Amino acid sequence: MQSMQIAENPLIAVADTQKEAEEIAEQYGITMVSFENGIAVYQTEEDPYDVIARGQENGYHELSVNFIRR
Repeated sequence: MQSMQIAENPLIAVADTQKEAEEIAEQYGITMVSFENGIAVYQTEEDPYDVIARGQENGYHELSVNFIRR
């Protein structure tokens, strides 16, 4: 049976451009690790769910948890 774990770089977002992806990182105070094919990947030392909740409370661009299957 496969299990889901949070990836090493725990947050992702859909963005139209790399500039938009960088602006999302700045808005949240997180680090953008990569941007490819409209998907930005981010690193944070915070609990990813806390970061997402903060964004929802403040009307920020939507982030999602980056899960991997094992």
